[in-house]
Amino acid sequence: MEALLELEKVQRVLSLMSSRGLSHTDSSGGGGADADRFLAQFLLFMVRFLGSPLFLRLYEFNRLGCVGA
Repeated sequence: MEALLELEKVQRVLSLMSSRGLSHTDSSGGGGADADRFLAQFLLFMVRFLGSPLFLRLYEFNRLGCVGA
């Protein structure tokens, strides 16, 4: 069931990419669909990371100037 939900999320990102003109629409077999799927999965990964408590703590730590330059 989790795999199906993950596929649904990827499909939603692919639809969004297509509606914004960010995907390969040709069917020449040049790997465009694979590249789009990779990009969609990468975007979902980044969204999960950016919303993670670890990232939020690191962001707050950095924002407060606690990281030396």
